[in-house]
Amino acid sequence: IILQSIILPWQLIAILLIVMVYWILVLHYRKSAVDLQRLDATSRSPVQAQLAEAIDGTSTMKVFGKTSHFSNVFRAALDENSGMMMNFMAAHRWLAVRIQMLGACSVLFSVAFVAAWNDVLNLDPGIAAMLIVWSANFTISLSFFVQGISESEASMTSLERVVAMTEIPQEEEEAR
Repeated sequence: IILQSIILPWQLIAILLIVMVYWILVLHYRKSAVDLQRLDATSRSPVQAQLAEAIDGTSTMKVFGKTSHFSNVFRAALDENSGMMMNFMAAHRWLAVRIQMLGACSVLFSVAFVAAWNDVLNLDPGIAAMLIVWSANFTISLSFFVQGISESEASMTSLERVVAMTEIPQEEEEAR
């Protein structure tokens, strides 16, 4: 951003507008992404529990002829989890498309301004190219920033689940 502002000070106006729109998008995304990620995590627990039960009780299920019942229950839980995961991934892609569009706007502004005002600015071709490349890299920086936020929030969601598990009432031990 600093290099872009030094080469073309008017670029700073476009960058500030893009960052404001970006921040609004991130705030909108974060509201739903945390809940979608929580839903994905909570819908994954029954899948893992049923898989462990099926592995441990395979012989019992076969003896009582309940294989198809457990298979249907597992498939229903897996479908539920797949739906939650797809919703989370769709929200992530929604944000990624908008970040790419903001990056394209940054590059478009740089190219248009250099092309329109190159007679007045007298920029060397190398400097103009560097401005355009750094405008494109701006999008990559925004994407990494969002990825960092998402990963930290994912860690916090996992921590919330661990805390919730520790607050479950424990059975009392029998005196021997």
